[in-house]
Amino acid sequence: MNIAYFGNGLRGVKCLLSLCEAGFKPAAVVVEPNKMGNDSVFSTAQQLGISTYVPQNVNSIEFISDMRSLSLDLMILSGYTKILKKDILAIPTRGTINLHGGKLPEYRGGSPINWQVINGELSGGCAVLYVDEGIDTGDIIEQRLYPIAPDETAGEIINKTLDIFQEILVNAVTQIASNTVRALKQDPQEGTYYCKRYPDDGRILWDRMSASDVHNLVRGLNGKGLPGAFTFLNGTKIVLWKTVLLERKIVSVPGNITLKHSNGVVVMCKDRCILITEIKKDGFDDVLKTSEMPFSFFARKTFDS
Repeated sequence: MNIAYFGNGLRGVKCLLSLCEAGFKPAAVVVEPNKMGNDSVFSTAQQLGISTYVPQNVNSIEFISDMRSLSLDLMILSGYTKILKKDILAIPTRGTINLHGGKLPEYRGGSPINWQVINGELSGGCAVLYVDEGIDTGDIIEQRLYPIAPDETAGEIINKTLDIFQEILVNAVTQIASNTVRALKQDPQEGTYYCKRYPDDGRILWDRMSASDVHNLVRGLNGKGLPGAFTFLNGTKIVLWKTVLLERKIVSVPGNITLKHSNGVVVMCKDRCILITEIKKDGFDDVLKTSEMPFSFFARKTFDS
């Protein structure tokens, strides 16, 4: 099959390598202009001797002409963030498939791994589905569920889903190549669409959020390249990097840093207290253990809601 692979990030690299190992080396790899560094999909494709394209506009007449010249059977989207319109989607004879990081149809849309953790889900999903005119509403070729532990972070889940994505992508492409696809049709009216999350969405509202809500927000925004859940202390932005739910009942004013704990500091949420064990200061990547910081940094202070 003639395949064009549109990829980005570590998932994009891993899945590209798996396709090649399975005998499905793409005829072309397409990357975004600002994502061409070392260990990128771009550099991996060049090392593999695959023709690479870096279109400024993926829907331009020039790029569509380039893709048509390849006589494509299949296009694969793996972390590619640009929207492909109908003219380019009409090129491959066997369609276009997308790798999606959320359970379907429950988690359509953007930032699905983060949303699943933030919502306190006990399981997540990875899927390979056909691209249609909707958003993540196409027929599902492969879907795999996995457990989410109560303290597991989005970053940890992103890493553990790498192997899952590689396996289900190769399975899906094998089915397409052999004309043995038995896809599950989705009802576009079912499920939920989630908007992409942005860094400013991670603010903690101490007087409105339960301890579980805060803990899940912190977990859902913890990981390499993720912005983290944040709050303000005397006007200074503080990123909460790790928290622990407490069994002990302590009551105070929401946002109040109630007491020092052997593993950190205790803060009151809407319903009960939570233990903050790791933070980052705004503009710094270093993770600080709150148990090793002087308590004077926190004592008799309240985080802003």
